[in-house]
Amino acid sequence: MGTSTSSTGPVSGISMDPPWLDDINSDITVPIDSDSSSEQENGITTEQPSIQEPVVLAPIARFGTARKNLGEFARSGSQNSFKKAVGHYSKKGMGGASNVAKRMRASTSSVSGLVSFLRDVKDNTLPDIKDWAQNLMSKSPSANEVIDAIIDRVTSEGGIIDEESIKDSMANAMSDLLEQNPDIELLNLGDDESWDLIEGFLAYEASNRLQLDIGQLLERTLSPKEMVQRVDEMRDYLKSEISAQLQQYKSSDKHPDISKLNAVTQLALESTFIVFEGEL
Repeated sequence: MGTSTSSTGPVSGISMDPPWLDDINSDITVPIDSDSSSEQENGITTEQPSIQEPVVLAPIARFGTARKNLGEFARSGSQNSFKKAVGHYSKKGMGGASNVAKRMRASTSSVSGLVSFLRDVKDNTLPDIKDWAQNLMSKSPSANEVIDAIIDRVTSEGGIIDEESIKDSMANAMSDLLEQNPDIELLNLGDDESWDLIEGFLAYEASNRLQLDIGQLLERTLSPKEMVQRVDEMRDYLKSEISAQLQQYKSSDKHPDISKLNAVTQLALESTFIVFEGEL
């Protein structure tokens, strides 16, 4: 597990979003096209809000019930307890699924940038990216070296915990993809493989978010082996629901541009947490 839960988690009386969150971005950026008819037909908007939103302060003891249910999941492995933990985390702890998705906007922006970059590598038309790929492959890199090179290319060096989580999630998602299908070439991914990468990444990020905010008791009460098992189960449950929520979008457009992909992943995360809220 790449994300430590040794901190005490967020406290009350502060903004739901840390002030540095919008400083985390993929190095890959493109202009946003808000005139796409396909986006309008699917109810997807990629416009950036122009009005400054009010700061939402975190309520007192906002994660208490979520932690209680997560503790039951830790002890018993009950899927129902996990669903309730996530539902309470979203509804009371974060003030609703839309706030969870907003809090994870650095994650969705980063995975959109990652997929966009890998598409450009596959297309092999942009000179700087073409040179980067040729230089990398001339060294006969291992799979791990390819993964590291990709992450270095699409992320920045900041040291903030969210940035480290994003890097870990990218590495784990790409490693999982290769483990599931050793014949896959990361620099030549198809659309289906790109969606698998997105699902895996978002599952790692959602799991990391939960561990950082309410998962401290896992570290305190479980052995290392038990903790790995429970975290794997958490991620599997999250990935299953994220995959279900993404299905409608990838069925209608397997190859969305980066701005639409960012919007789609935001909507999928919000819908995922709405589903868990429905378990309460």
